[in-house]
Amino acid sequence: MEDFEAAISKGNVLVYFWSTHCVGCKVLSPIIDEITEITVVKVNTGESKSIASRYGITGLPYLLLFKDGHPYTTIARVNSK
Repeated sequence: MEDFEAAISKGNVLVYFWSTHCVGCKVLSPIIDEITEITVVKVNTGESKSIASRYGITGLPYLLLFKDGHPYTTIARVNSK
């Protein structure tokens, strides 16, 4: 994901780390798709391993909130609303 840094650089951005092999991600993805109040960036960890590694993502699904390009808070291992 070559534009990741630009996508998280301004304001509040929710980054959703997911994978096609993650059962919890299949449950959470439709809920993430409904979010309209904040910018959401989806990172497929199978395709963007370096981004996941940079932020220490070890379990999925994983939500990380950025504020002006910096990690602000995490919601790890989310499985439902």
